[in-house]
Amino acid sequence: MATVLREGPEKHSGKDYYLSIEILKMSEVAKILSDVAGYEIKINDINKEQQEKMFNMVSSPGTRNYMESAQITMELTRNEKFKAQNELNDDVLTVVGRPGTKMKDWAMEYFEK
Repeated sequence: MATVLREGPEKHSGKDYYLSIEILKMSEVAKILSDVAGYEIKINDINKEQQEKMFNMVSSPGTRNYMESAQITMELTRNEKFKAQNELNDDVLTVVGRPGTKMKDWAMEYFEK
Protein backbone atom coordinates (compact mmCIF):
# COMPACT_ATOMS: atom_id res chain seq x y z
CA MET A 1 0.00 0.00 0.00
CA ALA A 2 1.30 3.39 -0.97
CA THR A 3 0.23 4.89 2.35
CA VAL A 4 2.35 2.44 4.32
CA LEU A 5 5.37 3.12 2.11
CA ARG A 6 4.84 6.88 2.26
CA GLU A 7 4.39 6.99 6.04
CA GLY A 8 7.28 4.61 6.57
CA PRO A 9 8.51 2.26 9.28
CA GLU A 10 8.15 4.77 12.09
CA LYS A 11 4.40 4.29 11.93
CA HIS A 12 4.01 0.82 10.38
CA SER A 13 7.03 -1.26 11.38
CA GLY A 14 6.10 -4.72 12.67
CA LYS A 15 2.43 -4.45 11.69
CA ASP A 16 0.51 -6.83 9.48
CA TYR A 17 -2.25 -5.42 7.32
CA TYR A 18 -4.90 -7.37 5.48
CA LEU A 19 -6.80 -5.99 2.54
CA SER A 20 -9.56 -8.57 2.39
CA ILE A 21 -12.57 -6.32 2.29
CA GLU A 22 -14.44 -9.06 0.42
CA ILE A 23 -14.00 -12.78 0.05
CA LEU A 24 -15.08 -13.78 -3.44
CA LYS A 25 -14.67 -16.89 -5.54
CA MET A 26 -13.53 -16.39 -9.12
CA SER A 27 -17.03 -17.29 -10.33
CA GLU A 28 -18.43 -14.47 -8.18
CA VAL A 29 -15.86 -12.01 -9.53
CA ALA A 30 -16.70 -13.05 -13.10
CA LYS A 31 -20.43 -12.57 -12.43
CA ILE A 32 -19.91 -9.10 -10.94
CA LEU A 33 -17.68 -8.05 -13.84
CA SER A 34 -20.08 -9.52 -16.40
CA ASP A 35 -23.09 -7.79 -14.86
CA VAL A 36 -21.34 -4.42 -14.76
CA ALA A 37 -19.64 -4.72 -18.16
CA GLY A 38 -22.81 -5.86 -19.89
CA TYR A 39 -21.15 -8.87 -21.52
CA GLU A 40 -19.96 -12.25 -20.30
CA ILE A 41 -16.52 -12.47 -18.77
CA LYS A 42 -15.40 -16.08 -18.55
CA ILE A 43 -12.99 -17.74 -16.16
CA ASN A 44 -10.05 -19.55 -17.69
CA ASP A 45 -9.63 -22.04 -14.86
CA ILE A 46 -6.60 -24.26 -15.24
CA ASN A 47 -5.78 -27.38 -13.29
CA LYS A 48 -2.59 -27.99 -11.32
CA GLU A 49 -0.87 -29.84 -14.19
CA GLN A 50 -1.58 -27.01 -16.66
CA GLN A 51 -0.32 -24.51 -14.11
CA GLU A 52 2.92 -26.47 -13.58
CA LYS A 53 3.48 -26.66 -17.34
CA MET A 54 3.13 -22.90 -17.64
CA PHE A 55 5.37 -22.23 -14.65
CA ASN A 56 8.07 -24.57 -15.98
CA MET A 57 8.45 -22.31 -19.01
CA VAL A 58 9.90 -19.59 -16.74
CA SER A 59 13.70 -19.53 -16.89
CA SER A 60 14.75 -16.63 -14.64
CA PRO A 61 15.74 -18.00 -11.19
CA GLY A 62 14.14 -15.10 -9.29
CA THR A 63 10.92 -15.37 -11.27
CA ARG A 64 10.99 -19.15 -10.93
CA ASN A 65 11.15 -18.85 -7.12
CA TYR A 66 8.25 -16.42 -7.16
CA MET A 67 6.20 -18.73 -9.38
CA GLU A 68 6.87 -21.70 -7.08
CA SER A 69 5.67 -19.63 -4.12
CA ALA A 70 2.60 -18.52 -6.07
CA GLN A 71 1.88 -22.14 -7.00
CA ILE A 72 1.92 -23.19 -3.35
CA THR A 73 -0.38 -20.29 -2.44
CA MET A 74 -2.79 -21.17 -5.27
CA GLU A 75 -2.87 -24.84 -4.25
CA LEU A 76 -3.60 -23.95 -0.62
CA THR A 77 -6.28 -21.52 -1.76
CA ARG A 78 -7.79 -24.08 -4.13
CA ASN A 79 -8.08 -26.52 -1.23
CA GLU A 80 -9.37 -23.79 1.13
CA LYS A 81 -6.37 -24.27 3.45
CA PHE A 82 -4.86 -20.80 3.16
CA LYS A 83 -6.35 -19.13 6.20
CA ALA A 84 -5.26 -15.60 5.28
CA GLN A 85 -7.32 -15.72 2.08
CA ASN A 86 -10.44 -16.97 3.83
CA GLU A 87 -10.69 -14.31 6.51
CA LEU A 88 -12.48 -11.03 6.15
CA ASN A 89 -10.17 -8.48 7.71
CA ASP A 90 -10.39 -4.95 6.32
CA ASP A 91 -7.42 -2.85 7.40
CA VAL A 92 -7.88 -0.33 4.59
CA LEU A 93 -9.95 1.88 6.89
CA THR A 94 -7.27 1.63 9.59
CA VAL A 95 -4.43 2.57 7.26
CA VAL A 96 -5.91 5.13 4.87
CA GLY A 97 -8.95 6.36 6.78
CA ARG A 98 -11.56 5.22 4.27
CA PRO A 99 -13.24 1.90 3.53
CA GLY A 100 -11.71 -0.27 0.84
CA THR A 101 -13.25 -0.37 -2.63
CA LYS A 102 -15.46 -3.40 -3.21
CA MET A 103 -15.28 -5.31 -6.48
CA LYS A 104 -18.62 -4.08 -7.82
CA ASP A 105 -17.77 -0.46 -7.02
CA TRP A 106 -14.36 -0.81 -8.70
CA ALA A 107 -15.95 -2.44 -11.75
CA MET A 108 -18.57 0.27 -12.04
CA GLU A 109 -15.84 2.92 -12.01
CA TYR A 110 -13.59 0.94 -14.37
CA PHE A 111 -16.28 0.15 -16.94
CA GLU A 112 -17.89 3.61 -16.56
CA LYS A 113 -21.39 2.47 -17.48
